[in-house]
Amino acid sequence: MYRRALLMSVVLISAVSMIAQSSNETGPGGQGPGGKIVVTGCVKKEGGSYTITDKSSGYLYTLGGDRSLFEKHNGQEVTITARRTEQAESGGLAGAKSPVRSAAPGIIVQDLKVVSTGSCSK
Repeated sequence: MYRRALLMSVVLISAVSMIAQSSNETGPGGQGPGGKIVVTGCVKKEGGSYTITDKSSGYLYTLGGDRSLFEKHNGQEVTITARRTEQAESGGLAGAKSPVRSAAPGIIVQDLKVVSTGSCSK
């Protein structure tokens, strides 16, 4: 009886571990393409693209979609609700590069709320 309970515990722990590992493979934010994501951070213009670095995870995202939603908030801390995308859609800006990072995953901005109207700290 004890062995059976021990075996079931090992199987259960293995299954939970595999599920957790597969959810991490979808990338930043834990969502695959098309998934909803909420990001809080500072909007920054880099070249012709706008980016945001998530305060909690440190992930960098390239902003796409309707630029009027975010371009006037350059340098401000905001919370963005967006849809993840692997490639730029019409009007999107996915794939901006910086000297240190590879292409940043793109997100299509759907909603934006200002957290702080002052400039973001450097």
